[in-house]
Amino acid sequence: MERLKKYNQIIFAIISTAALGMFLFAVIMSWFESADRPERRDNSMVSEEKAKEFAKDNKRIQLIDFSDIELIDPVTQTFLIPVSQKQLLEWETIRKQKEDGSAVSFMMEARPVTITKGEPAYYRFSPNLYNNILIYRGSDHNSSMVFDYRICIVDYNVVRVAKGYGIVIIGSTKDTNHDDKMNSKDLLDAYYYDISTSKLHTITTGEHILSMVGERRYRQVKDLNESGTDRIFFQVGIDKDNDGLYIPNYEPSIFTEFNITNKNYRRVVDQQDYDRLQSRLDGLDE
Repeated sequence: MERLKKYNQIIFAIISTAALGMFLFAVIMSWFESADRPERRDNSMVSEEKAKEFAKDNKRIQLIDFSDIELIDPVTQTFLIPVSQKQLLEWETIRKQKEDGSAVSFMMEARPVTITKGEPAYYRFSPNLYNNILIYRGSDHNSSMVFDYRICIVDYNVVRVAKGYGIVIIGSTKDTNHDDKMNSKDLLDAYYYDISTSKLHTITTGEHILSMVGERRYRQVKDLNESGTDRIFFQVGIDKDNDGLYIPNYEPSIFTEFNITNKNYRRVVDQQDYDRLQSRLDGLDE
């Protein structure tokens, strides 16, 4: 009996040592992976209110950044350049001109910026955030901005239509959740930019847009001519309790559509059919 007890103790010690060794190995590997992984920076735009507040003090914490260029139309040599921003580690004093026209010396102020980790957003496909889109026409070396006002773009997609190309854009123009940042957690607006006419159309404003249905991210041009449709579909979250927030796990979503030809925007399933479906789910007689 005593030998059996000692044997069990030995087996327990071996198992415990092995488990401890595996745990330490996992911790060490996790540490090495985190050390090698690049730091994830919050790429949100500073809100309009905060930006004006900084500008009064002649300060800035973000810089314009160009990291990609996309060929849209090979025939006309038309390119798309998304404009992003880089977050500075320290405040910068904005460069200004003296009265004689010469530049003021570049100043740096040692005031650290708090970098916060990203949080889950309403919009499902927003690895990058942009503050504008440039259309560059290589034939005449001319570039034009899609937006002439401040916006945080969370997604865009190029579509080919009968008369050329267009861009469907989703972004936010207001800090609706009052966190001093503009990103995909704010209420979103949808736009359509006609590249051939250089006209921007507002599709809808202030909705909880979740995704462009059926659209692929990462430089995929959607050919609407081949698909035989001139419609873009969106999935939109419904703020059921009107608290200004959309909670995906508890609040529903609907489909909406935008007709590129006539610029109409509407729900796919109208309110009457929606109510009938809900009544059946509730077990109520129609």
